[in-house]
Amino acid sequence: MDKAKTRRGGPTVHEYFARKLQIRHSGDPAEGGGLQNRFWTSQNDDEAHELGINLAILAGDLCLIWADEIFSLSKIDRRLLLKVKKQFDLLREEVIFGQSLDLIKVEPCTRFHLLKIYEYKTARYSFVRPLLLGAVLAEADKKQKEAISNYAIPVGIAFQIQDDLLDSETELLGTKKECKDLAKDLINKGKRAIIEYSSQTRYNGVLAIEAKEFLLELADYSVTRQS
Repeated sequence: MDKAKTRRGGPTVHEYFARKLQIRHSGDPAEGGGLQNRFWTSQNDDEAHELGINLAILAGDLCLIWADEIFSLSKIDRRLLLKVKKQFDLLREEVIFGQSLDLIKVEPCTRFHLLKIYEYKTARYSFVRPLLLGAVLAEADKKQKEAISNYAIPVGIAFQIQDDLLDSETELLGTKKECKDLAKDLINKGKRAIIEYSSQTRYNGVLAIEAKEFLLELADYSVTRQS
């Protein structure tokens, strides 16, 4: 969405497509080229990148279609499947909303605005909804799902801040130290949500001892990972 050429050490999808188009035009058989007359005739790199972006969007659309097919073919009980599908629908709606906020580029971009983008385009997409999908499948109760959300939102935002630190794109949030301190505070907030909930239960539901340990380890990994 942001036309970046790399993401976590590898080429982004649109950059991957653009490179493939450029290789095919190069005519180098060793690189899979030589098909320019049948596949791609432009010698303009900008056009290759533009087509790469369009192909990446179409690939994303196709993945969403495939995801719906997987749900429709699932052997999960239909009553439960409808509840799970609702979480998946919200996941897609929220990430599109978050990406839209990111594209708008409000000026000046305040910390509040930036963290709200991170919440919707990363935290809800990568943490909240995936965890709630599992919670719904396990037929978690309302308090358990609330605990998961209270954990997942701050941890997911911290995950995105770590991405910014790895990509050296922290200028909107502050210095690297300020970003690390903010991420640490968010992780601690997420951990407290799990610890406080687990102290009030007998570990007989979604947040069993093993799940609690996994979530706490996941929180730490979110800000210690290097890729």
